[in-house]
Amino acid sequence: MVDAVGEQARSRGRPPRSESVGGRRKLIELARKIMSLRPRTDIQRREIANVVGVTPALINYYFPDKWSLLEAAAYPIVVDLIDAVEYLLDSSVLPVQKLEALIAVYLVYHKNNGYALEYYINASINLEKQHNIDLIKSCRSKVYDLIRQNTPDTIPQTLGAEIVHSMLWGVCESLGRLQVAQQGSALAQDGDCAYVETYTPLVLTHFLQGILKAPTPPLEVPMLVSSGAL
Repeated sequence: MVDAVGEQARSRGRPPRSESVGGRRKLIELARKIMSLRPRTDIQRREIANVVGVTPALINYYFPDKWSLLEAAAYPIVVDLIDAVEYLLDSSVLPVQKLEALIAVYLVYHKNNGYALEYYINASINLEKQHNIDLIKSCRSKVYDLIRQNTPDTIPQTLGAEIVHSMLWGVCESLGRLQVAQQGSALAQDGDCAYVETYTPLVLTHFLQGILKAPTPPLEVPMLVSSGAL
Protein backbone atom coordinates (compact mmCIF):
# COMPACT_ATOMS: atom_id res chain seq x y z
CA MET A 1 0.00 0.00 0.00
CA VAL A 2 2.81 2.36 0.86
CA ASP A 3 4.54 1.57 -2.41
CA ALA A 4 1.36 2.22 -4.36
CA VAL A 5 0.81 5.56 -2.64
CA GLY A 6 4.43 6.51 -3.16
CA GLU A 7 4.27 5.59 -6.84
CA GLN A 8 1.08 7.58 -7.27
CA ALA A 9 2.63 10.62 -5.63
CA ARG A 10 5.71 10.43 -7.84
CA SER A 11 3.59 10.03 -10.96
CA ARG A 12 1.97 13.42 -10.34
CA GLY A 13 5.24 15.30 -10.38
CA ARG A 14 7.14 16.15 -13.51
CA PRO A 15 10.92 16.19 -13.71
CA PRO A 16 12.44 19.68 -13.67
CA ARG A 17 13.06 21.18 -17.11
CA SER A 18 16.82 20.76 -16.67
CA GLU A 19 16.37 17.00 -16.15
CA SER A 20 13.95 16.33 -19.03
CA VAL A 21 16.53 15.74 -21.78
CA GLY A 22 18.85 13.79 -19.53
CA GLY A 23 16.02 11.67 -18.15
CA ARG A 24 14.77 10.73 -21.60
CA ARG A 25 18.27 9.90 -22.74
CA LYS A 26 18.85 7.74 -19.66
CA LEU A 27 15.67 5.76 -20.31
CA ILE A 28 16.76 5.13 -23.90
CA GLU A 29 20.23 3.98 -22.83
CA LEU A 30 18.82 1.56 -20.27
CA ALA A 31 16.23 0.27 -22.74
CA ARG A 32 19.10 -0.61 -25.07
CA LYS A 33 20.64 -2.70 -22.33
CA ILE A 34 17.37 -4.61 -22.04
CA MET A 35 17.37 -5.19 -25.80
CA SER A 36 20.91 -6.54 -25.69
CA LEU A 37 19.99 -9.22 -23.17
CA ARG A 38 16.30 -10.07 -23.44
CA PRO A 39 15.00 -11.90 -26.52
CA ARG A 40 11.38 -11.33 -25.51
CA THR A 41 10.11 -8.39 -27.56
CA ASP A 42 6.68 -8.47 -25.87
CA ILE A 43 8.13 -7.05 -22.67
CA GLN A 44 5.62 -5.06 -20.62
CA ARG A 45 5.94 -1.44 -19.57
CA ARG A 46 6.07 -2.39 -15.89
CA GLU A 47 8.89 -4.85 -16.62
CA ILE A 48 10.85 -2.10 -18.36
CA ALA A 49 10.25 0.22 -15.42
CA ASN A 50 11.41 -2.41 -12.93
CA VAL A 51 14.62 -3.12 -14.84
CA VAL A 52 15.35 0.55 -15.43
CA GLY A 53 14.51 1.44 -11.84
CA VAL A 54 11.76 4.00 -12.43
CA THR A 55 7.99 4.11 -12.17
CA PRO A 56 5.80 3.28 -15.20
CA ALA A 57 4.44 6.80 -14.88
CA LEU A 58 7.88 8.25 -15.60
CA ILE A 59 8.09 6.26 -18.81
CA ASN A 60 4.70 7.68 -19.78
CA TYR A 61 5.98 11.18 -19.10
CA TYR A 62 8.65 10.86 -21.78
CA PHE A 63 6.95 8.42 -24.15
CA PRO A 64 3.27 7.86 -24.97
CA ASP A 65 3.70 4.07 -24.75
CA LYS A 66 6.34 1.37 -24.42
CA TRP A 67 6.58 0.89 -28.19
CA SER A 68 7.67 4.50 -28.68
CA LEU A 69 10.42 4.02 -26.11
CA LEU A 70 11.62 0.79 -27.72
CA GLU A 71 11.54 2.32 -31.19
CA ALA A 72 13.51 5.35 -30.04
CA ALA A 73 16.09 3.12 -28.35
CA ALA A 74 16.54 0.76 -31.30
CA TYR A 75 16.34 3.31 -34.12
CA PRO A 76 20.00 4.49 -34.24
CA ILE A 77 21.23 0.89 -33.91
CA VAL A 78 19.09 -0.27 -36.83
CA VAL A 79 20.02 2.74 -38.95
CA ASP A 80 23.72 2.08 -38.36
CA LEU A 81 23.21 -1.57 -39.31
CA ILE A 82 21.40 -0.69 -42.54
CA ASP A 83 23.97 2.00 -43.43
CA ALA A 84 26.87 -0.42 -42.87
CA VAL A 85 25.24 -3.13 -44.99
CA GLU A 86 24.34 -0.79 -47.83
CA TYR A 87 27.82 0.74 -47.77
CA LEU A 88 29.46 -2.62 -48.39
CA LEU A 89 26.83 -3.63 -50.94
CA ASP A 90 27.55 -0.48 -52.95
CA SER A 91 31.30 -1.11 -52.99
CA SER A 92 33.08 -2.24 -56.17
CA VAL A 93 34.82 -5.32 -54.74
CA LEU A 94 34.06 -8.95 -55.57
CA PRO A 95 30.83 -10.54 -54.27
CA VAL A 96 32.80 -12.87 -52.00
CA GLN A 97 34.53 -9.86 -50.46
CA LYS A 98 31.16 -8.24 -49.84
CA LEU A 99 29.95 -11.44 -48.21
CA GLU A 100 32.95 -11.46 -45.88
CA ALA A 101 32.33 -7.82 -44.94
CA LEU A 102 28.64 -8.61 -44.37
CA ILE A 103 29.57 -11.38 -41.96
CA ALA A 104 31.82 -8.98 -40.05
CA VAL A 105 29.00 -6.44 -39.77
CA TYR A 106 26.56 -9.09 -38.55
CA LEU A 107 29.02 -10.43 -35.99
CA VAL A 108 29.67 -7.02 -34.46
CA TYR A 109 25.98 -6.14 -34.50
CA HIS A 110 25.01 -9.27 -32.58
CA LYS A 111 27.92 -8.94 -30.18
CA ASN A 112 27.08 -5.37 -29.20
CA ASN A 113 23.34 -4.95 -29.75
CA GLY A 114 21.60 -8.23 -29.05
CA TYR A 115 17.96 -8.23 -30.10
CA ALA A 116 17.56 -4.56 -31.03
CA LEU A 117 16.40 -5.30 -34.58
CA GLU A 118 13.66 -7.63 -33.35
CA TYR A 119 12.48 -5.00 -30.86
CA TYR A 120 12.50 -2.36 -33.59
CA ILE A 121 10.45 -4.47 -36.00
CA ASN A 122 7.92 -5.35 -33.30
CA ALA A 123 7.64 -1.74 -32.17
CA SER A 124 7.23 -0.51 -35.77
CA ILE A 125 4.44 -3.03 -36.37
CA ASN A 126 2.60 -1.98 -33.22
CA LEU A 127 3.08 1.71 -34.04
CA GLU A 128 1.93 1.01 -37.63
CA LYS A 129 5.08 2.58 -39.07
CA GLN A 130 5.27 0.71 -42.35
CA HIS A 131 8.10 2.95 -43.55
CA ASN A 132 10.40 1.43 -40.94
CA ILE A 133 9.55 -2.08 -42.12
CA ASP A 134 9.96 -1.14 -45.77
CA LEU A 135 13.51 0.14 -45.18
CA ILE A 136 14.48 -3.17 -43.59
CA LYS A 137 12.85 -5.16 -46.39
CA SER A 138 14.63 -3.10 -49.04
CA CYS A 139 18.03 -3.67 -47.44
CA ARG A 140 17.33 -7.36 -46.92
CA SER A 141 16.34 -7.75 -50.57
CA LYS A 142 19.75 -6.39 -51.62
CA VAL A 143 21.44 -8.87 -49.28
CA TYR A 144 19.49 -11.70 -50.91
CA ASP A 145 20.89 -10.59 -54.26
CA LEU A 146 24.41 -10.72 -52.84
CA ILE A 147 23.84 -14.25 -51.57
CA ARG A 148 22.60 -15.30 -55.01
CA GLN A 149 25.80 -13.91 -56.52
CA ASN A 150 27.79 -16.18 -54.21
CA THR A 151 25.58 -19.23 -54.82
CA PRO A 152 26.76 -21.84 -57.35
CA ASP A 153 24.31 -23.26 -59.89
CA THR A 154 24.62 -26.71 -58.33
CA ILE A 155 22.99 -25.72 -55.06
CA PRO A 156 19.49 -27.23 -54.50
CA GLN A 157 16.65 -24.91 -55.48
CA THR A 158 15.05 -25.49 -52.10
CA LEU A 159 17.99 -23.70 -50.49
CA GLY A 160 17.01 -20.20 -51.57
CA ALA A 161 18.65 -16.90 -50.69
CA GLU A 162 16.15 -16.24 -47.92
CA ILE A 163 16.92 -19.53 -46.20
CA VAL A 164 20.67 -19.12 -46.63
CA HIS A 165 20.45 -15.62 -45.16
CA SER A 166 18.48 -16.89 -42.18
CA MET A 167 21.17 -19.49 -41.57
CA LEU A 168 23.93 -16.88 -41.89
CA TRP A 169 22.13 -14.51 -39.52
CA GLY A 170 21.57 -17.34 -37.05
CA VAL A 171 25.23 -18.39 -37.00
CA CYS A 172 26.37 -14.80 -36.44
CA GLU A 173 23.72 -14.40 -33.75
CA SER A 174 24.93 -17.51 -31.93
CA LEU A 175 28.55 -16.36 -32.04
CA GLY A 176 27.49 -12.92 -30.90
CA ARG A 177 26.00 -14.41 -27.74
CA LEU A 178 29.33 -15.91 -26.69
CA GLN A 179 31.10 -14.21 -23.83
CA VAL A 180 34.20 -12.68 -25.39
CA ALA A 181 36.09 -12.93 -22.10
CA GLN A 182 35.84 -16.70 -22.30
CA GLN A 183 37.56 -16.86 -25.67
CA GLY A 184 41.03 -15.91 -24.45
CA SER A 185 42.82 -12.77 -23.35
CA ALA A 186 43.44 -11.49 -26.90
CA LEU A 187 39.73 -11.39 -27.73
CA ALA A 188 38.87 -9.92 -24.36
CA GLN A 189 41.42 -7.11 -24.69
CA ASP A 190 41.07 -6.25 -28.38
CA GLY A 191 37.27 -6.31 -28.42
CA ASP A 192 35.53 -6.07 -31.78
CA CYS A 193 38.63 -6.24 -33.98
CA ALA A 194 39.91 -9.52 -32.53
CA TYR A 195 36.39 -10.89 -32.44
CA VAL A 196 35.82 -10.15 -36.14
CA GLU A 197 39.25 -11.41 -37.17
CA THR A 198 38.69 -14.66 -35.29
CA TYR A 199 35.18 -15.59 -36.41
CA THR A 200 34.68 -13.99 -39.85
CA PRO A 201 36.97 -16.44 -41.74
CA LEU A 202 35.34 -19.39 -39.96
CA VAL A 203 31.82 -18.33 -40.87
CA LEU A 204 32.82 -17.46 -44.43
CA THR A 205 34.49 -20.83 -44.98
CA HIS A 206 31.52 -22.61 -43.43
CA PHE A 207 29.09 -20.99 -45.83
CA LEU A 208 31.14 -21.01 -49.00
CA GLN A 209 32.46 -24.53 -48.73
CA GLY A 210 29.93 -26.11 -46.39
CA ILE A 211 26.49 -24.68 -47.15
CA LEU A 212 26.99 -23.24 -50.64
CA LYS A 213 29.54 -25.84 -51.81
CA ALA A 214 31.61 -23.20 -53.60
CA PRO A 215 34.37 -24.70 -55.77
CA THR A 216 37.12 -22.31 -54.64
CA PRO A 217 38.35 -21.36 -51.15
CA PRO A 218 37.44 -17.93 -49.77
CA LEU A 219 39.72 -15.02 -50.46
CA GLU A 220 41.66 -13.11 -47.85
CA VAL A 221 40.34 -9.59 -48.15
CA PRO A 222 40.68 -6.36 -46.18
CA MET A 223 37.74 -5.20 -44.09
CA LEU A 224 35.42 -2.83 -45.93
CA VAL A 225 33.83 -1.37 -42.81
CA SER A 226 35.11 -0.51 -39.39
CA SER A 227 34.23 -3.11 -36.78
CA GLY A 228 33.15 -0.22 -34.55
CA ALA A 229 30.58 1.01 -37.06
CA LEU A 230 27.71 -0.50 -35.13
